[in-house]
Amino acid sequence: MPKKKSAKAPKASQKQLERTVSTLETDVESAHAKTARWKKRAKQMEAAAETAGARVSKLEKKLAKSRRPARTVPFVAPEQSPALTLVEEDGPAAGGLEVSPEGGTPDDSWTVTALRAEARSRGLAGYSRKPKADLLAELT
Repeated sequence: MPKKKSAKAPKASQKQLERTVSTLETDVESAHAKTARWKKRAKQMEAAAETAGARVSKLEKKLAKSRRPARTVPFVAPEQSPALTLVEEDGPAAGGLEVSPEGGTPDDSWTVTALRAEARSRGLAGYSRKPKADLLAELT
């Protein structure tokens, strides 16, 4: 005589199957949530890439503009412009020229750089540390 199958066995395996199905459904929901997060992040990255691309093209235009040759400015000789004289400078920008007002007596219209150049030409000491007012007082 064949043995009868117990009625409890199918119920136990039915509960186990239900738990497995429940676990799988939870895993699927979790996977869908991850997919949604990755899609959202991908959209953010695409937007960032688009912004970066726009910035790159803007900077490339700026670079191209900076590589263009500079416009030339016509030279005006000192004799053509009586209000200005050119003074050679030996300071930090050695070999450079600076424009100083013409007329031997310094006044408030002179820049600090021009006043320092005048003090240097007169052989005064400590002119680089003095403010404009002190330089004017010593030179006048």
